[in-house]
Amino acid sequence: MNYFLKLALLGSVVALSLSACGDDKKELKTAATAPVTATANTVASAANTAATTVANTATTVAAAVVKDKNGCIAYPKNEWMNETDAKAKLIELGYKAKTFEVTGNCYEMYGFDKDGKKAEVYFDAKTMAIVKKGN
Repeated sequence: MNYFLKLALLGSVVALSLSACGDDKKELKTAATAPVTATANTVASAANTAATTVANTATTVAAAVVKDKNGCIAYPKNEWMNETDAKAKLIELGYKAKTFEVTGNCYEMYGFDKDGKKAEVYFDAKTMAIVKKGN
């Protein structure tokens, strides 16, 4: 399991434990002396809160994006734009590529921009959005 997912889930468990126990003595005393139906409602409420918290945490962790040192998102290879279409997109954007290669999770192009200036550009491998421009 991913380290950050474990950390997020651990944080959720701790938060749920604290909220289930209550954080002041009055709340604990009230819960201890309340009728059984109130305790059942409290348990049901805590269970709903726990389920919601875990679901929200999982969603947040799943939404976390892993990027490489160039800022490109780590998509599965089957989601990448194929190289032929990627090169066509470069031309559409006004670039002339001398070299076109995969660097980390990016497509990287060395060549010239639409003004004829030397360009080193890193593109998102799925969308071909410009992620970073080099020297």
